[in-house]
Amino acid sequence: ARHGARRRPGSPRPADPAAAQQRVLGSAAARYLGSYYSPRHESVVTMALRSDTLVASVNGGSGAAVRNAGPSRLAFGNLTLLFPEDAQPAPQLRLTVGEDDRGAYDRVAMAEPGSAGLAAYAGTYYSPELATTWTLAVEGGTLVSKPRGLGELTFAPAFSDAFTARGYLIRFTRSGGRIDGFDVSAGRMLRIRFDRR
Repeated sequence: ARHGARRRPGSPRPADPAAAQQRVLGSAAARYLGSYYSPRHESVVTMALRSDTLVASVNGGSGAAVRNAGPSRLAFGNLTLLFPEDAQPAPQLRLTVGEDDRGAYDRVAMAEPGSAGLAAYAGTYYSPELATTWTLAVEGGTLVSKPRGLGELTFAPAFSDAFTARGYLIRFTRSGGRIDGFDVSAGRMLRIRFDRR
């Protein structure tokens, strides 16, 4: 074909290298899928498939497609995820943000509490540190809250007694088996306490 020649209608489009790379990644995504938790940073990285593309999100954020950055190494934005080679499934990842090594995130079993299980978390919680109240309710089979100034938060189960919501990690605590409050973390804000009322 001549340089600059137009593509005839109905003829296949040229291959997109970036899309091809994503397709390869998507077909090999099984070992990465799941959630990984760091108690040091109170943070959860979740790997999931969306339209056959591997997507990573941190604490329930909007997420972004990851790209292959080397053997067992994935990247999105300024974040790099390094996985142990050949492990099926990967037992952990190591997160780097820019030049900052955030250390290991261990795989955790994802929780599926169901509507009946979610009801145990519904209630009113107060934070003395923030002098604010969050009310949690189950709506349409989902745990939600509408804290003042934050809009609606939809809680997605992360692991046992833990949920993510738009950049927040919420970890519930128990006393005698009953939910007595939760700690909320986001970025450098760690373990802000909310007590059940």
